Amino acid sequence: MNIIHPDKFCNIAPLFEGWDDVIVLSCLQGHMGQAWADNEDSPTVAKIESLGFCYVAGDAGSSQAKELLHQLSGGLELQLNSEAWHNLVMKEIDNKTYKFSRFKFKRDSKLFDKAKLQSYVQKLPEGYEMTLIDEGMFQHLPTLGWADYHCSQFYSFELFQKS
Repeated sequence: MNIIHPDKFCNIAPLFEGWDDVIVLSCLQGHMGQAWADNEDSPTVAKIESLGFCYVAGDAGSSQAKELLHQLSGGLELQLNSEAWHNLVMKEIDNKTYKFSRFKFKRDSKLFDKAKLQSYVQKLPEGYEMTLIDEGMFQHLPTLGWADYHCSQFYSFELFQKS
């Protein structure tokens, strides 16, 4: 598998058709995450890794799909979108995985409660404030361990700022 440059994400996008996941869509738009594929110009299988998740797509019946599974990074939550991929995972790497159900977040801006967020801001102790992450924070967060994922999925501060 070869890492795919963001300007070639358009070539792997058809493999992820039907995925309605913010992480997948954000990666394909070039905002965050990394992608790999068997071929950058005519891929048959691909994976996206971002924020601790790994999404696989493409022809699960191909030898490239087996190769992709055997090259997965450890510790990532594997996301599957077809019975064919599920069956392949169970056949090829079942002893390295465990299955569990996960709840999906709704993407509806009307559900965001600005008043509730403002109430949290008002309850901050004296001397604390909420601010946007600036470039200095962007550079510092990866050194904290627990906060690394906030920025590590972005190629640059400029892309982070646009998201």
